[in-house]
Amino acid sequence: MKNKNLYLIANSLSKLNNLQGADFTLHIIKNEKKIIDEIKLIEAAKLKIEDKELIDQNKKYESEQLNIDKKYAVIEDNGKPLVIQGTYVINNVPAFNNDCEVLKLTFPKLVTELDRINKHNDELMVIESKIELCMIKEDIVPKNISVEQRRIIFDLLADS
Repeated sequence: MKNKNLYLIANSLSKLNNLQGADFTLHIIKNEKKIIDEIKLIEAAKLKIEDKELIDQNKKYESEQLNIDKKYAVIEDNGKPLVIQGTYVINNVPAFNNDCEVLKLTFPKLVTELDRINKHNDELMVIESKIELCMIKEDIVPKNISVEQRRIIFDLLADS
């Protein structure tokens, strides 16, 4: 299982709160703790901007990028930008891309550092995790489990 999958599982485990069964819930709690501990290690290994000047530049860069996003966003009837899954829907993509490139040229040192950091952190997320989870035997899975909940525990099920 790749490191990025640990984040998905951690975010999904709360959807199992309504399920009962002492052995099942114990396995879920143990796995949740192991996953959270592993995520803390991953987060500690991620690179971040360290230089104060670059931190300040990054704040300005993000602010200007947000202004570009809003400038080219599709506007809904209520006057607000259209956002789907946390991303602005862009109206004039070529002009948007041009403004983004101009912005990047304004902050070359920052963009180089962000590229280096993002490359490292992306590589970190696709590393195979060495975490050893508590596998769940089918006979302790609650009978009232939904299909969605079964998908959440799929990688935690022991081969029968």
